[in-house]
Amino acid sequence: MFAIFLPVLVVLGLGTVDLFRIAVVKQQLQDSLDAAALLAARSAAKTNAETDQVGDQAFADMIIKFDVNSPASTFTVNAEGDLEGKASGELKPLLLGMFSGGKLKTNVDTVVKRGEGSPLELVLVLDTTGSMAGQPLADLKASANSLVDRLFADVSKPGIVKIAVVPFGQYVNVGVSRRNQPWMNVPADYTQTVPFQPSIEHKFHGCAGSPAYPKNVEDKDKHRVYPGFLDLTCGSEITPLTATKSTVTSAISGLTANGWTYIPSGLAWGHNLISKEKPMHEASDYDKSGQNIKPRKVIILMTDGANTRQMNHTTGAHDVPPPGGEAAAEADAYTAQLCTNIKGDKIELFTIAFQLNENNAKKTLSKCATSDLHFYDATDSLKLQSAFDDISLSLKNIYIAK
Repeated sequence: MFAIFLPVLVVLGLGTVDLFRIAVVKQQLQDSLDAAALLAARSAAKTNAETDQVGDQAFADMIIKFDVNSPASTFTVNAEGDLEGKASGELKPLLLGMFSGGKLKTNVDTVVKRGEGSPLELVLVLDTTGSMAGQPLADLKASANSLVDRLFADVSKPGIVKIAVVPFGQYVNVGVSRRNQPWMNVPADYTQTVPFQPSIEHKFHGCAGSPAYPKNVEDKDKHRVYPGFLDLTCGSEITPLTATKSTVTSAISGLTANGWTYIPSGLAWGHNLISKEKPMHEASDYDKSGQNIKPRKVIILMTDGANTRQMNHTTGAHDVPPPGGEAAAEADAYTAQLCTNIKGDKIELFTIAFQLNENNAKKTLSKCATSDLHFYDATDSLKLQSAFDDISLSLKNIYIAK
């Protein structure tokens, strides 16, 4: 009897193994497709072709870990704005192949919707140098406030969206009220008296320089100290991360333009504000999974010019003109290092060149961004508005609906 039933038992056993393997492959496909679809939905892709390219690459990077033959995927955005993903794969069966032409194929699909979900922490690092005065600054305010309106529009859970604002020019204004913080080193205000002349007040107006290299491009040393300078005036004061929309829009609407361009200062404080470590503490911890989802941390850098000042390594001021009117090579290098370190912390980084005609500066911004799709060349006000609109769409929280 055993000899009679042994072939039947073998067939049943092999068939059961094949069914189990099919279920495993299907789950591997589904997990890879879901993760890739989330990445594609979070990307700055605008067209179906771009979305499919981002999704296919992400799917390929994930499915390669599994023993799935002939994996394939497609990603599209439907009329409602939902991202639809489909994937397929094959396996070589132990037994069931005799009924399926030697291979078994399985298919999975997913739908990703945009809506309220995981928290978002965003820092707007905005160029407010003298060249932004007038209409360019008005255009920036309108575009940035439009993004804020969109991000807060669907928020029903308090604190799900937090935004900070870092205006920058030659310096960043950290606020007079922070002069006595342990991470600031500011001389005391004093009055200078000159015989037969009015007294001269020497005061701190909030302008902060940079600590010595490499502390000026890193967010590692908890004990780093920023120099503050008397008699300097700079742009509007920084606004740390806040969930209060009116605070953010007021900060943007109150931007003023003055000074030269020193991008490393703005980026460094953008990094400071999005990190929970000193000097600011309003941010949440980084996502422990390394996926930048809970929370999603994002920096948007917008500038209309190349670096025109360099760092004074004796005082930490940003008051050194490039030699011979040449490019500020050191400031460009610091900008690149900051971008690398920010992305190294898994922070998503968008860059916008606004009416910027300097090609090397554009290349710096393009390389600074998380990907090619995270860089925008806004040659006029309409394209600036479009850039902020695209970014706001990609920042909408997303979730798997199917």
